[in-house]
Amino acid sequence: MERVYRGIGASPGIGIGRVLIYREPELAGWSETIEDTERELERYRAAVREFSARAEERAEGFELAVGAQQAEILRSQAAMSLDPVLAERIEKKIILGKPAEAALDDECRRFIESFAASSEEVLRLRAADVRDLRDGLLRILLGLPETDLSHLPPSTVLIADDLSLAAVSSLDPANVVGIVLSHSGQVSHCAILARALEIPAVVGTPGVFEALSGGEVAVVDGTKGEVHLGLSPNKLVGWGRNREQFRLLRDSLREFIGKETHTAEGVPLCLEANIGSENDVLRAQEYGIDGVGLFRTEFMFQSRDYFPTEEEQFQVYQRIALALQGRPLTLRTLDAGGDKLLPYLHHPQEENPELGCRGIRLCLREERMFRTQLRAILRASAFGNVRMMLPLITSVDELRHVRALVAQCREELAREGLPCGRDLPLGVMIETPAAVVMARLLAREADFFSIGTNDLTQYVMAADRKNTQVAGYYSHYDPAVVRSVEQIAQAAREGGIPVAVCGEAAADPLYLPLLLSFGVRELSVLPAALLPTRKAVSRWSLEEAHAVAARALELETENQVRAWLEENKRL
Repeated sequence: MERVYRGIGASPGIGIGRVLIYREPELAGWSETIEDTERELERYRAAVREFSARAEERAEGFELAVGAQQAEILRSQAAMSLDPVLAERIEKKIILGKPAEAALDDECRRFIESFAASSEEVLRLRAADVRDLRDGLLRILLGLPETDLSHLPPSTVLIADDLSLAAVSSLDPANVVGIVLSHSGQVSHCAILARALEIPAVVGTPGVFEALSGGEVAVVDGTKGEVHLGLSPNKLVGWGRNREQFRLLRDSLREFIGKETHTAEGVPLCLEANIGSENDVLRAQEYGIDGVGLFRTEFMFQSRDYFPTEEEQFQVYQRIALALQGRPLTLRTLDAGGDKLLPYLHHPQEENPELGCRGIRLCLREERMFRTQLRAILRASAFGNVRMMLPLITSVDELRHVRALVAQCREELAREGLPCGRDLPLGVMIETPAAVVMARLLAREADFFSIGTNDLTQYVMAADRKNTQVAGYYSHYDPAVVRSVEQIAQAAREGGIPVAVCGEAAADPLYLPLLLSFGVRELSVLPAALLPTRKAVSRWSLEEAHAVAARALELETENQVRAWLEENKRL
């Protein structure tokens, strides 16, 4: 009987092969006491040195196989093992009498539990990175061999609860045709490496690991996020055809790597990346980007248990600005609050947190913290083409308030002799009905607009995007949202400022003719969507886009708009 397990597509493609169940060995059984503190400290330090050396060795091998960008993920794990804050905490516990294994487990567990409790997916996935580090160091301390999956049978579909970076980097893509993980996530390092190896992968599939014993033939659809078992011979033949079609499509996207983005008649578009870390920049640059249209700086705040200092923020912003070599870097100021809470900041209990103290409201409330970020951004602007973007703007007053703070911070830096850029464009994210209504006035004060279609859809439709009870209302195809986007773009044109789109609609090929027709010439998408978006843009002329958009604006319901765009889609 056919069975289907659904999860999240983490690495696109279709793999067909026999299931192999992989279980990580349990890491336990260390002593609870030590006799020689100095010896125990040296055991821990030696393990860190060995772990770092192994990670660097894996990175070098991975770099030869798939490129430098992905190898940096493995190098970042080596850097994490050498983190002085973590090392200091572990060594303090060893000095107080804990064995190295117990001290390591205690401190890593604290970070794992903190990250895992976050409502932000990227932070929850960082719990896996810390767990990976802990387990790798424990293996060394306990004298266990490193995970090696390089000699699996041909046509293997590997199913596991989760996989470490060491395990994924050891895989031979000639033998492994699919990966299925009960845990992990779409933006985890494990998923990124699977995409680099071009192994179809599905993650977040509860139950599949426990339900199988191995040996069955399985189909892994990493595009749709599905795992199919118990298929008839005829259906397996059909899946084989689907696999070949995907390979042809993937090959057609490769011709767009590093190319300029332009419409069918040659009108250029600026195609940028949405990122949350330095590793994301490396991955995006592999495909060719015109800049970073959205750097979510809150990830830097959420991955710590303290406010990141001005110097820590400056170093990160500066490195990314330099890496982009003059291409724009758009830094969104801290977008916390709502469902993105900082454990070290007092967030008042709110009945409706999405309508509460979040985004720019929180920054203006916590002015000291905000000034620290503004100073770091201003300093980084001396080293590249840096822009600053404000989230959840609802009034002209907010924008003017921030401009005044920026001017004050600039004067402070000048008095202290610290360089900062002569010009820092200040833009706003248009994502609330208030900002839509005020768009013409905001365009007189802002240097650029960026439309965050995710929150814009949520607020225009009064539908929480995480609430399944109102999922049917949350759609950027709704005429109310379409007309809002047109109104924003028109206000930007009249104000003589550029307008970008950085929400999910920017990567939606059905939505593209609307954005082109409305005058949007800057799109910012996740790295995985760069090539499909570049290809989609090349399929449309402005004349064709105008015809589709004109009719879409006449339609009255979400179903009508979606059907019309589906009818006119370009492959």
